[in-house]
Order: sequence, then structure tokens, then C-alpha cells
Amino acid sequence: MISYPTFCRLRQLCDQDGLNLAQIAAELRLHRQTVATWIDRKEYRQRATPRPWISKLDPFKGTIKQLLSRFDYTASQIHSRIKEEGYSGGYSILGVYPVRPPQRLPFLRWRPQRTHRGQLQGRRAPTPARTAADLQSPLPRLRPSPRLPAPGLQSAFAQ
Repeated sequence: MISYPTFCRLRQLCDQDGLNLAQIAAELRLHRQTVATWIDRKEYRQRATPRPWISKLDPFKGTIKQLLSRFDYTASQIHSRIKEEGYSGGYSILGVYPVRPPQRLPFLRWRPQRTHRGQLQGRRAPTPARTAADLQSPLPRLRPSPRLPAPGLQSAFAQ
């Protein structure tokens, strides 16, 4: 979509100056296909605004809010109630429609308790130091085994 002043400039470059499609595209810094689309039009037309989407659930939203203000109904109970009133839509849209306002949980602040020696209670024990090789390896850290080499290898090293 181009603006009206750009369309007027495009028409001027095409009709009065006699420039071709590629020259107009370079002058206006537009894509050639965009220029080709707008050259064929004699008058500027804005893009049509889309119609507002109307749901089958819209006429029953007041009823749903009223039901939920009285009691915490399930979606299937709400579906059966509004079906009696003439709702022709499906059940699944009730799961998408936000019927209950989100409840705010009380803000609790954790304050660590100090022991009689002034240390904080509830802290984790310090982790052991690790080397850079430990941090890069996806395998667990292996410890050397005190086993002896296999008998065939002993003869290879004993010379």
C-alpha cells in the first residue's frame, strides 16, 4: 500500500515525464511489482477496512457473566444453559473466551530469619568448585579408579 502523495508522484512520472516502470521504481524507491500494480490504476483507492468479526458467543456474553457472578460454573454447565437460550455455537469456544477475571494472588515477601549467631537460615550449602572442563562437559565428573590395567596390557608395557 502506498500513500496518496506517492501515487500522485507515480502518475506524474508515468504520464508527464514518460518514465518506464524500472525508472519510476528507482526514483520512488519502490519495488517494480508495486509500481506495476499502481500504474494500471487511474485513481487512488485505499485498502478496504475489514468487517469486525462477530462471534456466535457475543449475544450471550452478558448471560455468561451473570451466571459466573452467581456461582463458579464449569464450561459444560454454561454451554447447556446458553444452549437452552438459543446458542447454536460449539462447546470449544467457551474454553477460549476469558470468562473469569484473573485473580490476584497476595504478595508475600520472604524475609530470612537470623539464627542466634547472626547467620541467615535457609541458605543453600556452597557448591564445590568446578573447573572449566567440568562445566563444558555434558558427562558427570568421573573419578579415577584404583583398578589395575588388563593382563594383556601389562605385558605390552613391561619390556
